[in-house]
This record gives sequence, C-alpha cells and structure tokens, in this order.
Amino acid sequence: MTELILPGDPIRTTRIEPVRVRPTAASLARQRALREQFLSDPGNVALTGVREVIERSWRRSAACLVDPESLATEVRESRLDAPFLHIATPIMQRLDDMARDTGACVLLSDASGVHALRMGDSAALRWADSHAAVIGMGAAEEFAGTNSDGTALEEGGTVQVWGPEHYAEDLQGTYCTSAPILDGLRNRVVAVLTLMVPERIALASAPGALALPVEWAAGEIGRQVADRLTFREQALLRAYTRESRLRGGAAVVAIDGRTTIASNRAKEMLSNSDFAVLSAIARQVDAFGEVREEVVVLADSRALTVHVKPVTIDGQVIGAVMRLHEITAPPTIGGSTALPAPVSPAPLDDLIGASAVMRRLKSAAMAAVAQSVAVCLTGERGTGRTHLARLMAAAVTPDMAVIDCGPVDSGNAGAFAATIDVALDVGQTVVARNFDQLSPEVLEHTRDALRAAADRGRLIVTGYEMDAGFFTDAIGTVPIELRLPPLRSRRDDIPLLVAYFLRSADPGARKVCSGRLLAALANAEWPGNVAQLREVITTAAIRNTTGTVCVSDVNEAHQASLARGRLSRLEAAELEQIRHALAEAGGNRAKAADLLEIGRSTLYRKMENYSRRGYELS
Repeated sequence: MTELILPGDPIRTTRIEPVRVRPTAASLARQRALREQFLSDPGNVALTGVREVIERSWRRSAACLVDPESLATEVRESRLDAPFLHIATPIMQRLDDMARDTGACVLLSDASGVHALRMGDSAALRWADSHAAVIGMGAAEEFAGTNSDGTALEEGGTVQVWGPEHYAEDLQGTYCTSAPILDGLRNRVVAVLTLMVPERIALASAPGALALPVEWAAGEIGRQVADRLTFREQALLRAYTRESRLRGGAAVVAIDGRTTIASNRAKEMLSNSDFAVLSAIARQVDAFGEVREEVVVLADSRALTVHVKPVTIDGQVIGAVMRLHEITAPPTIGGSTALPAPVSPAPLDDLIGASAVMRRLKSAAMAAVAQSVAVCLTGERGTGRTHLARLMAAAVTPDMAVIDCGPVDSGNAGAFAATIDVALDVGQTVVARNFDQLSPEVLEHTRDALRAAADRGRLIVTGYEMDAGFFTDAIGTVPIELRLPPLRSRRDDIPLLVAYFLRSADPGARKVCSGRLLAALANAEWPGNVAQLREVITTAAIRNTTGTVCVSDVNEAHQASLARGRLSRLEAAELEQIRHALAEAGGNRAKAADLLEIGRSTLYRKMENYSRRGYELS
C-alpha cells in the first residue's frame, strides 16, 4: 500500500499563530535580542514575547544543529513535475502582478522545501539572490532553520516569519508569508507558496493583508491540481463513492496497486498491517474477476468478513472496492471455528525497534503469518531481511530450512527442488534467501516445489528488490510483500540497537555507549544499515576496557564512516537508483547508464563521487 486516502471535507490551510500587529523598530529590536540570547544558550532562555510557532521552530532548528551563521548552500533538484508547474505558473504570475512594484519575490517550493520556481522583477530577484532564495536551494528547517517555507511544511498551515524571527543570519532582512498547497484527496502537502517582501513593505502593511493573496493562490493551485486526477484514480474514487452511498456509514476500502481510499470507519477499524493484508487480497482480484467474500483475521485477532468487488476500466480490472463487517461470533463449520488461530507477537521480540515504521512492520509481519500465505521480504542490504524471515518462519513451524538461491546453478536445480520437497515433507517452513537472484533455468525446475510451499503458507523469500509481479509470474501465486526500512529511516531505533549489540557482544559486562558516540551514530548515513551498525558496535565493545564505549574505541575505518555527512534526499534516491541499475545490468556500467537514461561519463562521475565518499555501489 503506497498511499492512504481518507475522503471527507477538503482540508484547508489554517494560519498558525499569525502575526497580529505590524512590527515596529522597538519590537524587532526585542526579537533580535531574544534570538541572540537563545542562540547563545538554547536550553536556559525564557522566550517570553516570542510566538509559540517561532519558539517551536527555533527549538527544532537547534536540535537539527543548524548553523545560524552559515546556510547550507547545496543545490538540489525539485520534485515538482512539469504538469504541476504548468498549473502553478499562471497563478503565481497573478500573485506576482499583485505584488509588482513592492520589491517582492514569489517562490514555489516542493514538499521537501526545495525552491522550484520564483518570480519578481530584476531588482527583486537580485535581492532574493542575496538572501539564498534561489532555485534548488533547500528551505527545510533541518537545513535552513526557522523560515516561512520550512516552518509551514513542519506546521502544516500558513506561517509568517518576520525578520529577526528567522533562525539564520542570512534571512534576517526578509519578511515572508508561506501557505502550503494541499492535495485535498490525499490529505497531504505537495508544495508551499511564499511571498517574500522587504522590511519597508512589511512595516507599512497589515500582516493579514499579505497572507490573504498567498492563501488564495495556494488554494487555487491545489484546486486545479485536484482536477487533474488520472482515469485510474477517478475510477477507483467513483467505485468507492458508489459503495459508500449504498452502505451509509459502513467501513469501505478501495485499493489498486498504488492508492488506497478508506472511510473513517475503516480507518478506525484497521491498522496499517491490516491494510497490507487487504492490499494482498486486492492484488488477487484480477485472478477471480468477480464478487466474492473473504474472512480476514486482523493483527489484534479480531475477524472480518470482506465483501470484495472488482473495479474495472474498459473491462480491465484495476483494483477492488471492499465492504468490511466485523464478526462478533466466529462462524462454525461442523462445530469448529472457521477462523485461523490468533498468532502471538512474541516471535518478533528479537526484531529490535520501537519506531513507528518498525511497529508497523511487526504488525504487518504477524498479520501475514496469521494469514498462512507466502511472504516476500525486500529491502537494502543489511536491513535484516533474513533475520525477519527466520523469526516469521519460527512463528509458522517449529523448524525451518534456510536456502540461498544466489549460488544455485542449473546443474543443481534438481537437488534444489528436492531440498524444498524434503523440507515440506518434514513440516519445515522454507526460507529462500536472495530469491531475486534465482536464474530462470533453476526456477523452471523448482516452480512446482516452490508453489507447493507457497500454497501451504510455508514459503518466505527475501531479495534486494523485486518488481511487483516478479514473484507472481515466477510461482503463480500472490504473496504478501513487506519492505524493511533502511536504518536512516528509523534513526529513533539506533539507541535500542546499540544497547542490544553491546549486550550481545559481552553479556556480562553491562557496557554502555557514551553520549558523544551515540550522537555520532545517530547522525551517520549507514549505507550498510543495521549490519554495519552491528559491526561498528561489536568491534568497539571488544576494544573497550572502561565499560563506557567511546568514539576512541571505534577503529579508524569505522570512524571515517561516522564522519561522513548524510546524503541529501536527492542524493540518497540517486544512489539507490544507481545501485539498482548496476544490479540489473550485472555490473555493466554502460548498460546501467542506458537504463538510467544518462550519459556514461555522467554515471562514471557520479559513481566515483559516491565511492570516494565511502558508499558501496554493489
């Protein structure tokens, strides 16, 4: 499931504690003094007189270690696509016309705060250049500190940041109003629109008068973007609306391969792991192509009947609309219950992590086990795919057979299939590692054995990345797909993982991690994910003799990896694309460049850059 949509009234932007009176020279001087006091001692300054929205932002900026004296100057690529910019441009031009002759600059940024488009006369654009308001610059709070663009993204509403309320010194002379552009269907911010004016205009204008035109323009862009739904989304929404009107306040869900629409009642009833199970049912709807009913056990052991109806476009099934009804008394067949027994979450206790993303993964994993279906685990190297597969297999049967598909060649295909058959005969669950590396020749010989394991719900496969239909095409059955998050997406879990690895390295020593080392670990990029963190902590614990593991206990090679700065969002996505292309091309860089649709010299330069910074490309 890629998106969760909760239909209802269109979400509207609200002003987050707006500027209520025009600033004066005296009030601006007081703000400057409070800012200086906060920067010198963030933990012990009473910010009386500072708006709460600004105080929250200042504290977030300090927590992100933003340097107030030097803005990050790295240029990034905006994620706003050409159709969005085509809609936004004429509306921005109207806003720019309204602000003409004031020296104002109009800016459009994407949902990560990267400036994508700006307008103003030549003098206004030169002034914007001097205040870092240039195309490609990042305005997210984690890079630029308190500013109206980034703070509006954090707060989810219209934000005004006046002069000395900015965190960074370079932005002190700007007076900015930003309104988020909202996708009303998906209830999310897709961009932010900003009007940046010089001090003389701010001092002479009512703050609300500056906010109104920005909010109008942002709302108009959002409305026109909402009108640009794809045929697929429109069909799914129509099916959902029809079913909802027929069933009143019933729990209704509509799902295709990319989007999930859910009623408020369904959202109250289901967890994210339950939606993953429904998504798996929706993926099977093309196979049966008719209305049917399923019984589903939720993550909390409640049971539902699910009435499933295909959604079609020109006769082609593109998804399903489902009506859900909770079963209060389990149906019986011949005197026994027809529901599978609930599964305890205890088998996943050794999957370390308490972050939201890991809680969702654990719930989805246990729901998958309860459904007795094949499971496909994907994720980057070192994220723990095999570890989770072993834990899930242990929850299915007392014993398991772990098989590595990578080294199997066509000459051993018969033995490989026999291994799977024997495992099933003795009641084992089959864990097939590196399933995406299985050659077509071997797959042809083992298809029946793998399908038998999948049909019994005793097949768990792992792989770096698989196309949505790879497993289904290979075996002829649809698995529940779970993707393990990279460590950079679950940094909240690093303290728990560190404590766990320290206990594992020397159970009797009760060693702890120093605050300085923990901060360095939390800020590192971790291209090798949890496996790399385990290696760093284990070797440091072995070298440590004091009981408190410090940075000095980390060997030089690992210290170099900790000193490496984080990748930007764009760089992380680019590196992942390069890795995937190289893997698909079998290491052939020329072919990988063709897959990425870039020049070979460009790819070689990017590979050299990431290699020099210590990132593995294989």
